[in-house]
Amino acid sequence: MNITVIGDRQDFEQAIRAVRIMSEGANSASLNAVSDAGLLGRLDSVWDDIVTALRRGYEFGSDTARGLLEKAIAQAEQFITEAGNRARDAHEALLQNLQVFVQNFTTNALKRIPTTIAVGGLTYNISKVTCAQKLIMTGSIKMNLTEVFSLASNGELEVAVDYVIENAAGDLK
Repeated sequence: MNITVIGDRQDFEQAIRAVRIMSEGANSASLNAVSDAGLLGRLDSVWDDIVTALRRGYEFGSDTARGLLEKAIAQAEQFITEAGNRARDAHEALLQNLQVFVQNFTTNALKRIPTTIAVGGLTYNISKVTCAQKLIMTGSIKMNLTEVFSLASNGELEVAVDYVIENAAGDLK
């Protein structure tokens, strides 16, 4: 059975919070020198632009928020360029934020797959879930952010779920 799982507002906001929680520890640990304080502030500002684009895309769709996405991409690329000898750390921090967002958004949305379904008076239990996710093998901020934006603005995952009936003895058929 194919099920469409639609990410809701709670899934979206929880993913944003997960990034904030993670970045309070991880980013400050990698960018913790006094000279990096400005870089951390800029990272927060760039991430806020990204969240604004993601939120607008989630709420109004990709067409409406495309301009905000382009602005966020430009800000992120400029941030990395201006980070100088810390460009690698800045780049990794943004990629890590995007990854944490995707993992949390997807995981929370998948929690809504029904573990049982009733068909014709019989109850079927979930036996297998298959979810194909795209793996991006590039460090391009533009490509990664565009894919995350697409996930947030389309807000759905295609999931194949197998259900089996449980007989009276408790065995699955």
